[in-house]
Amino acid sequence: MIFIDETRLRIEWNVRCFYPKGEKNIRKVSSKKISLNSIGALAPRGKSYISFPKRTNAYTMVIFLLILLKKNIRDPKLIKELDFILNQNNMNQDFVENEMKMELAYKEENFTKKIDFINRQNIPCQNKKERLEKLLRNYTVSTNKLLYRLRANQMKNIKSSNLFNQFNDIVIVWDNAPPHIAHHVQEILKFLGVKLVPLPVRCPEYNPIEYTWKNDKYETAKEPIDDENELKNFFEKQFYELTEKNNFADYWFDLIHKQRNYYAEEIKITTI
Repeated sequence: MIFIDETRLRIEWNVRCFYPKGEKNIRKVSSKKISLNSIGALAPRGKSYISFPKRTNAYTMVIFLLILLKKNIRDPKLIKELDFILNQNNMNQDFVENEMKMELAYKEENFTKKIDFINRQNIPCQNKKERLEKLLRNYTVSTNKLLYRLRANQMKNIKSSNLFNQFNDIVIVWDNAPPHIAHHVQEILKFLGVKLVPLPVRCPEYNPIEYTWKNDKYETAKEPIDDENELKNFFEKQFYELTEKNNFADYWFDLIHKQRNYYAEEIKITTI
C-alpha cells in the first residue's frame, strides 16, 4: 500500500519567533523567497520516496512512479528493465525542458512577424483581436504537442519491455488530481498491473501523507533557510525521518475499517 500526494514549499522573507518554555525568544530570519514543487510517496511496508520536479504533470508523474516501483522491488531483472526505460532520452526531464525551449524558440522566429502582419492589415479591430488570440493559442499549444509525442515514446518503451503485470501486489492510494487521472498515467499503471484506489473528492484527511507534509513543513518553517538546495535537502531529510516512523499510516488502516465497503470494492478484496 503506497500513499502519494504533491505539495508546494514556500519560504518567504520574514522573521520567525519561537518561545521554548523556560528559554529566551529565538529569532530566525529567511532572506529570500523560495518555492519548490514536491511529490511524495509514503510506503508503510516498503520504501518511501520524495522527488522535486520543476512541475507536476502526467509526464513527471510517470517518471516518479517508475522510480518508486524500482525502489520497492528486489528482482534484478525488473530493476534492470526499469533502469533501461528511465535512461531513455524521453524520460530525462532536462532533455524534455531543452526540447520545449527549442520548439518555442523555433516558433518565436516567425511569431513577431505574424503579429506585425496582422496589425498592418486593414480589417476591423474585432477580426484583428480574434486572429491574434488564435495565433497566441497556437503558440502556447506547441509545448503540449511536444509532451504528447514524448509520452507516446515513453509508452512505447514500457510496452516493449517485460514489465507487464509485474506489480500486482502494489496498491496506490491518491486523490483525483489531474496528473493522477490523466489517461497516460492510468494506462501505464494498468499495463504494469498496479491497483489504484482514488480517495473521495475533497477528503485530504483520508491520505496519511498529508499529515507527513504538515509535520515536515512545521519543522522546515523553524529553519532559517536561504537557499533552494538547502530547503530541498532539509525537507527531504525530514520526510524520510517521518516516513520511517510510519506514524500516520496506522491511522489510515484504522479508518479503512470504517470505510470497508468503499475500499474493499475498489481494491477488490474483502479484508485488510
